[in-house]
Amino acid sequence: MKHKIGIFDSGIGGFTILRSLLKTRKDVEVFYLADTKRVPYGDKDIVQIRSIAKEICNWFKDKNLDALLIACNTTNACALDILENNLKIPCFDLIHSVSETVTKKYVGVLATPATIKSSFYKRIIESKKENVIVIQQACPEFVSEIERTNQDLNKLNYLSDLYINPLLKKKY
Repeated sequence: MKHKIGIFDSGIGGFTILRSLLKTRKDVEVFYLADTKRVPYGDKDIVQIRSIAKEICNWFKDKNLDALLIACNTTNACALDILENNLKIPCFDLIHSVSETVTKKYVGVLATPATIKSSFYKRIIESKKENVIVIQQACPEFVSEIERTNQDLNKLNYLSDLYINPLLKKKY
């Protein structure tokens, strides 16, 4: 019997997770929801994001899922509790997963403005790792560029430098 797994992202970025899952697990049936109509979520306020999360739950409810993989950091940061409480299935998210892999004392987080505003990454990482210092950098232009099917590598390099250099100057 195949496990039914849902994957949710606000756009197409979660396809990397989908691709990896399908390569490594033959025992899954996947339901993927890419909310490309409302992407990006990162510039929305928390009330909107939480409302969207409730709609996402409604879409997944009749799928009889065994688990949900949350590929959207913004939803993860602002509405994880809504997904967990409404779907009542294991919800695997990126932020908790990433926090388990931190090995450095100084950590820089690049994310959407809403994700940064929530400080969820900072709280989770600092609560799991002693003496870790997390600095956050909002990257409002990254999502629109990453979600494009024909990415402009020059623009991505420019944006990377723009957002990463302030962290590097502080040794993060």
